[in-house]
Amino acid sequence: MKSRTSELRMGKRGLRTWRTIAIVGVLVTVVATHWPRLKLSAEAPSDKVLHAVTYGVLTFIIWRAAWLARRWQLILAMVLFASLDEWTQSLPPFSRHTSWNDWTADLVGVAVCVFLLWCSLPARGPMGELRNAVRAASERRLFDRPFTWLAMATSAAVGALVGGAISVTVSRLLLDDARPLQTLFLGAVFFAAMGVDWTVRAGLRAMNKQIIDARLCLQCGGPITVVGESGGCSQCGRPWVRQQWVALPHLWSRDRGRLRRFLLWRSPRAAAVSFVVIGSLGIYAWAVLMLTEVWLGKDIAVPTDMRDLFAYAYAVAWIGLTVRLVRSAVASKQAIEGLECVSCGHLLRGVGVRDGVGMCPECGAEFIARPQADALQVPTPSSTA
Repeated sequence: MKSRTSELRMGKRGLRTWRTIAIVGVLVTVVATHWPRLKLSAEAPSDKVLHAVTYGVLTFIIWRAAWLARRWQLILAMVLFASLDEWTQSLPPFSRHTSWNDWTADLVGVAVCVFLLWCSLPARGPMGELRNAVRAASERRLFDRPFTWLAMATSAAVGALVGGAISVTVSRLLLDDARPLQTLFLGAVFFAAMGVDWTVRAGLRAMNKQIIDARLCLQCGGPITVVGESGGCSQCGRPWVRQQWVALPHLWSRDRGRLRRFLLWRSPRAAAVSFVVIGSLGIYAWAVLMLTEVWLGKDIAVPTDMRDLFAYAYAVAWIGLTVRLVRSAVASKQAIEGLECVSCGHLLRGVGVRDGVGMCPECGAEFIARPQADALQVPTPSSTA
């Protein structure tokens, strides 16, 4: 059995890895933006796209490093860093120049990343808090394992190779692409991110199953002998409730056909709503630009690379908002747990419950009758550092 001291460190190894990556990312960004007389070829990806992608990825890594507790702090820190980074490029030793367009591209990357972070927020409410506590423990266990980082790197590499090849092929067959290297770069980044996301989600499902099957403490990871409805961990003292070990099956598992059909019905509606919202914002931005030109009495020339960047940002925002709306719809469906079976829709009124957990008489799935989320306030890795 592990010692109490080693178990209480669960989550710190992954946090140190994120912080190491963040420090390396900041150093690489500073060196790349201050390299004297650095010139990109005409065939290379747009300088503005590189700025936005770099700052978007850097914003995400710094958020995962858990140095900042609030998203507004993250935004402020990244705006200050981008401003300082752009201003110092004009100093004599670097032979570079300050560009408002570069600074704007940096902020576009930051804004898109923060928006996607908002889109990925977990569900709220007692049922959501209960599930999120288990997810947080699964996440800490996942990133503590070196194999996770190797799997993420492999998925990113494979995704980049496949995505770059697909993007270039499609652009050549269907579009008259003037910048194939930029298309290759963006396709590689997008598919690499999708590969990492898929790997992390698969790992979280595995860790979640391990915690539930072995009845592990959400704080220290030690095994718990469940007697009654609630209690405390004998190793770290963290309170537990019986409901935290009730599994919520994966969306594509056999017994989730009802929720799967709901998702397939709701997704097109979410995509349409998000398209209208994001499109309206685009029209509003265009109207503001036109009114500004009228007010100044002259045309405001927006470079082609900036227009392309805004188009890419709108596309990513549309995808993120669609996912957010779908997640919210699924969360609202899952919130009925305890009143109606999530798997088959059977009404659970009058069904017997023991230790806060019952079983659907129709399909046999376990359900949570009275979530006690207050007892599951598990600290994030940042608070255990």
